[in-house]
Amino acid sequence: METPTASKKDQLLGQLSARPSALRETFPELAMAAREALTELDFPTTRQENWKYTRTTKLSSEEWTIQPSQANISLSEWRIPGLDAIELVWVNGFFRADLSSTEIPAGLSIGKPEPLTIRHKEEVTMDFFSALHEVHCTDALAIRAEKSKKTEKPVHVLFIQHGTQPLSQPHLFLETAELAELDVIVSFVSSDGEKALCNAVIEGNAGTSSKLNCTLIEREGEQNALICRSLFSIERDAVFHIHTHTISGNWVRNDLHIRLNGTGINAFLNGIYLPRESQHIDNHTLVDHLLPHCESNELY
Repeated sequence: METPTASKKDQLLGQLSARPSALRETFPELAMAAREALTELDFPTTRQENWKYTRTTKLSSEEWTIQPSQANISLSEWRIPGLDAIELVWVNGFFRADLSSTEIPAGLSIGKPEPLTIRHKEEVTMDFFSALHEVHCTDALAIRAEKSKKTEKPVHVLFIQHGTQPLSQPHLFLETAELAELDVIVSFVSSDGEKALCNAVIEGNAGTSSKLNCTLIEREGEQNALICRSLFSIERDAVFHIHTHTISGNWVRNDLHIRLNGTGINAFLNGIYLPRESQHIDNHTLVDHLLPHCESNELY
């Protein structure tokens, strides 16, 4: 009698079962909804309209593991020349305070997410990777510009993959209070060229009459896979920019869901992607105009 073999999904979830989510205590209801969804959802296939051109075979055929790392990684290669920024460094999905900037200017707060943060159930249960992230998020951090404050320096977040086939699932919250201004750059990089999968979520809210600029620089290794979900809610009279630069990576999927919640909003979505040979890069954008008299612009 043959012993049944576990499915790829069950193998992955079995490896992650001992890793509680960094979001579970702060957002218990969403964690429960995502866990229930995860029992029903499987790796997306091209039979699903939203994944029609995005094959997940490369992801489902590998064995990924969560690997916290205290490696002493040099940042010089990943810094942006001439940029004076506040650096927040993550390795394999875990925030590394020892590699990050220690001086934070007045008007900017960096810490754990607050329970009052507005989030949406449909965004954590929309597919397998969304639910997987919510249930097994490796670490979470919130960056907030206080009311009427303009940050003196941009914040540069570095998501670094290191080691053999790590699965990192970082969650970044960005928020600008009323009349505040915040510039954030997020770099996705690999330190050693080994296979890695990053399943990241960047979630944010631009308050009334605020300005929020988010720049994504995706420089993953030639064997790496990246799923990046950018989920933003924009309030009345705010100005929002998101620029997505996909420079390298074996398999990259960018999902942008932008809610325009008030009038007088200006939102700009810009992207550039540079695939080579068999590399796969997929960009999906959804802008929801919930009220009239606001404007969105896309250039990819």
